[in-house]
Amino acid sequence: MCNQGYDFQFLRSSRLYEECGNATGFSWTTQLVGEKVLAVCSPSEVAISGAKSAYFPSNSTCVHTAAFPEAQAEQLNTFLRELAERGIDGSSRDLGADCVTCGY
Repeated sequence: MCNQGYDFQFLRSSRLYEECGNATGFSWTTQLVGEKVLAVCSPSEVAISGAKSAYFPSNSTCVHTAAFPEAQAEQLNTFLRELAERGIDGSSRDLGADCVTCGY
């Protein structure tokens, strides 16, 4: 996810999320940037992802969302709705792993 005014350095409209779990042998489905980072948010005037869950709301940031459980839950629910719209069932996920982590 990127803060308002930032976007990913590559188009993500065709693959809005990455997977890592039993089905992928616990390896990410994308190459890591510099072997350390999944995605980098760079300054951008245009949001190209096409998914609401790819961005924090205009009145929030990653740090704000991570600091407030209600904001985290709202972002998670947005993401889960988008997964459901694509036919992906998130009900069997590890609930203890639900979180927002900010990178720099």
